Amino acid sequence: MTDRAPVTLNTEGAGSKPAVNYDGRRFRPVSDDPEEAGRSALYRQQGDLLWGEFSGGDTRRGVLNGVCRPDGSLEFAYSMVKADGQVVIGRCQSEPTTLPDGRIRLHEVWERYGAHAASGVSYLEEVPFPRQRTGDAGPSGSDA
Repeated sequence: MTDRAPVTLNTEGAGSKPAVNYDGRRFRPVSDDPEEAGRSALYRQQGDLLWGEFSGGDTRRGVLNGVCRPDGSLEFAYSMVKADGQVVIGRCQSEPTTLPDGRIRLHEVWERYGAHAASGVSYLEEVPFPRQRTGDAGPSGSDA
């Protein structure tokens, strides 16, 4: 169990504080495929601005940039370099839910463009970070 607050939906209009703070949270795909399951992403957030980096599995390096909506949903573009040197670009929309243990699960609807065009649905789950000492507010900017 983590020390993070559960996800609650914010029904106020645009410009309000997002319902979820993704800053410093790490996510992994929910998959039996080792090329996918080995990947992890670290999200950063400032206000509604969202960005992140990911790697592992069949991905050498990936980045994402987008926004967090007031209800906690995400909209972003991404690019990645695969292990075989392919460069892939696309976009994604993610909807958060809270798991029984308080972690976030993201339901992603994604689309890739160009020579690697594809679309699909996937799921990411938050990677729990080790319990913090009393007084610690959560994960730092380092790998959690």
